Amino acid sequence: MTLPNREDGTFAHANHCQAHAAAILGVQPGQCGSADTAAVLACPPPWLIPLLLVMASRTKAADWSTPVELKADFREASILKNGRVVFNIADNRFRLVARINFHYRVLDIRFVGTHSEYNAIDADII
Repeated sequence: MTLPNREDGTFAHANHCQAHAAAILGVQPGQCGSADTAAVLACPPPWLIPLLLVMASRTKAADWSTPVELKADFREASILKNGRVVFNIADNRFRLVARINFHYRVLDIRFVGTHSEYNAIDADII
């Protein structure tokens, strides 16, 4: 996976961020999609990583076949169109957008970022 550089230094430690993102997602760097489906990942602050790991563990253990089952586990999640789900993390300071195929039980992370970064994207199509 490649992480874009930003003038504000958000991605100054790209290799460090890639390792954290890979650990959180349970994949090896470079496995997070092709050019047309690449997830957008921000470098999480250190205090957020344990929360993301807990969320990843809960998600991997889940067997959701419908949005209703997902909402039973994550009441704060928002179900959007096009199979998108928004998970609020750390009292809504961070958001994770995923595309979920309930039939095949596949969750594809499309975005992880701050609330303000989330406001700059279209979660229905990312």
